[in-house]
Amino acid sequence: MNLKDMNFADMPQKALIIITKPSDYFKKMSKTGGFVEPLVFAMMMGLIGGIFQAVINVIGFGRYTGYGNGLIAGLSMIIKMPLYVGIGCFICAAVFFLIWKFMGSQENYETAVRCIAYLAALVPLTTLVGAVPYGNILNTIIYVFYLVMVSVHAYNLPSQKAWLVFGIIGAFYAIIGGW
Repeated sequence: MNLKDMNFADMPQKALIIITKPSDYFKKMSKTGGFVEPLVFAMMMGLIGGIFQAVINVIGFGRYTGYGNGLIAGLSMIIKMPLYVGIGCFICAAVFFLIWKFMGSQENYETAVRCIAYLAALVPLTTLVGAVPYGNILNTIIYVFYLVMVSVHAYNLPSQKAWLVFGIIGAFYAIIGGW
């Protein structure tokens, strides 16, 4: 699929479905079809998250304001966030691909990229949640839940195994994060 064939108007609705009905979405998600559509979707979610982060920085709210709050730092997030999310899709997909393989998945790397890219629907939400006290702990819980949904519904892995693996990873992440 190329960019001119994409329906950008459907992206907010797709994000809402991913957030509110992850089991339905990931059961029906196409596991093939290339990287373009999911990557563009992820970068659009990164753009929205970047806009939210810019507003948070400009008003001087949130945990990252000490790292250059203000208009310039805020506006730079509008450029940085889509890039970070786009690059992060491939890196995170590689990590989770290995985790899912360890858990017994037979899916390929493309499926991992598509799943991680569509999980970028969470970026605007987690950007806002990250601005509140202990928001990163809440974000860890949110991502553990959605990674379990992906594991169970896109990868057909046992629920108990998914909760155990991602629960341990989430707990480890929260502990080393020092929140």
